[in-house]
Amino acid sequence: MVQSFLCFLFCLTFECWIFVVGGVFLSVTGCEALFADLGHFGLWPVRASWFFVVLPSVIVNYLGQGAMLIHYPQAVENPFE
Repeated sequence: MVQSFLCFLFCLTFECWIFVVGGVFLSVTGCEALFADLGHFGLWPVRASWFFVVLPSVIVNYLGQGAMLIHYPQAVENPFE
């Protein structure tokens, strides 16, 4: 990232900064948990859970967002409201 953007984010917008730090923290701890699961369960169960649980969930989520945008075209400006 650009250092000037980080200074702006840190100094001027504390609310936004705390969400960014929280997101980074959650992604790092999620990666750590994934590798811990690999140690406990092995490669096949983790890989199967990604293909049979996570991937269909993400696909259904994106299809739902697309359907909402087709049904409500004015939501294109901010589809996450």
